[in-house]
Amino acid sequence: MSLLFDSSSYTDSISSSISETDTEMSTDTSDQEIAPGVYRIINDVNSGYVVDLSGYDLKSVIAYESHDGENQKWEIQRLGPGYSIKCLFNDAFLTLDSGLMDGGKLRAIPYPVSWEILPDAESTEGKIRYRIHWPESQYVLDAPDQGGHTIHLASQRPCKPSTLWRFQVISLHTAATSFSSPTPQLMRMPEPTEFMTKRAEPKPSFATTANTVIDAEDIKIDGDGEMTITTTTTTTVTTNVKVMKT
Repeated sequence: MSLLFDSSSYTDSISSSISETDTEMSTDTSDQEIAPGVYRIINDVNSGYVVDLSGYDLKSVIAYESHDGENQKWEIQRLGPGYSIKCLFNDAFLTLDSGLMDGGKLRAIPYPVSWEILPDAESTEGKIRYRIHWPESQYVLDAPDQGGHTIHLASQRPCKPSTLWRFQVISLHTAATSFSSPTPQLMRMPEPTEFMTKRAEPKPSFATTANTVIDAEDIKIDGDGEMTITTTTTTTVTTNVKVMKT
């Protein structure tokens, strides 16, 4: 399949406007690797068409005329040995919608997927072009045929320029904003707690004695009918000790 676009005055005007603001990666990465940041991904055959998250379902990934919408801005971040490609409109990541094959469609999902983004061997300084590969495969992103909009997978071939893309810089991440390991934080341990106790002197048990007089006439004992019984009552005092925290 080859990519043939209608060279209408509308498309020419779009291409001209993008060329005036297009920032090539060579100004930022001398080794031609993609630097983490936000980009507009432009097809090299016709710069009037860019990678676009469809406004119809917010899932399909298409080629569409360039505008300044968030659904055409893609954040590139390192993800393992490759890169994640996330749409700024809804933080959805570029991935496959169908099988790994020629014509396979793309979609955006909430989960990051790693892509391989490699510079074309024939890129020159000032115009670096890239192929976006599904990792460890022969398949790359390809622009749609004339009259179409669906970006799809295609087998990589040197003579297929529609599989080449340019990354227009919108903003680059600094070291502070790019993904990195957080600075270790020391855990603050609680200060030791001191306790003060007050000693309570125990009070001894005490006993009380009382005389009880009962009528002993009916219990048949000698004497004048009276007897004295001594009873002892023991009282135990319990003391609670409170511990005060200082």
